[in-house]
Amino acid sequence: MARALGEYEVRGIKTTIPFFRWLLASDDFREGRFDTTFLDRELARRGAEPFVIVPAASEAVAVLAAAVWAYDRAGRAAASAAGERCSAWRQAARQEALR
Repeated sequence: MARALGEYEVRGIKTTIPFFRWLLASDDFREGRFDTTFLDRELARRGAEPFVIVPAASEAVAVLAAAVWAYDRAGRAAASAAGERCSAWRQAARQEALR
């Protein structure tokens, strides 16, 4: 499981993968020295320390990607509202909805 989690690389969104990497690397967890309060104690001990530090460059890339996607989506919506030609799939769906 630790190997599989180590192979994951997800960009642009936050995931729980860093938490589970940390958990599996914990000596107490690996040795079975835990109970139902284990996470409460460990998280309190860590304070607000994040499980992963995201480089500023990665955040910038994610913001730019979101901006490009939003710009493209807005352009498509404007073209559709203006009656410009859209895909055959979309035209067929619109015609089907009118029936």
